[in-house]
Amino acid sequence: MSRKPGFEIAALADDLLVIVDELGEAAETAMFRAAVRGKARAVEAIGEVAGSPLSRARFNPVDTGEMRRSYVVRRIAGGAVLENVAPHAAHQEHGTRPFTPPIRPLERWAERKLRGSMRAGRGRAKQARAMARAVRRAIQKRGIIPKSFHTAASQDFGRFTEEELLRELRKVR
Repeated sequence: MSRKPGFEIAALADDLLVIVDELGEAAETAMFRAAVRGKARAVEAIGEVAGSPLSRARFNPVDTGEMRRSYVVRRIAGGAVLENVAPHAAHQEHGTRPFTPPIRPLERWAERKLRGSMRAGRGRAKQARAMARAVRRAIQKRGIIPKSFHTAASQDFGRFTEEELLRELRKVR
């Protein structure tokens, strides 16, 4: 059942149906575990791509960790989709046109960024407001630059999933 990197999902699905018929519930359990691990590997790869100097990402987009925690696998006819359900995920992945963002979330972000470099107080709050206004002006002028970290990492998702499926099914057979 090993395939070249460009394997066809439909052929893999057919092979898996035969295995499920042969092995029953044990195969289904193995496939579920494999899917969970495949998802985890894909999310790790997304983080690695975002932090890679070779990626198009300009910085590692982890602030509060909300996006990293917001990956879900959604079943669809003939397969599954790995998606990020964080409200700002699409903006980070694909970028935006210029717009005026609300200032409060930018101030909270700036405050978090300054925590390690400045003591709490009026000075840090003032610096955070100035930083937030500068970022707001940049977004008003240029929009949000696309990071493409999910797109780059998801190219390997099929391979991750197949490797995990094969590992789990070897345990069952």
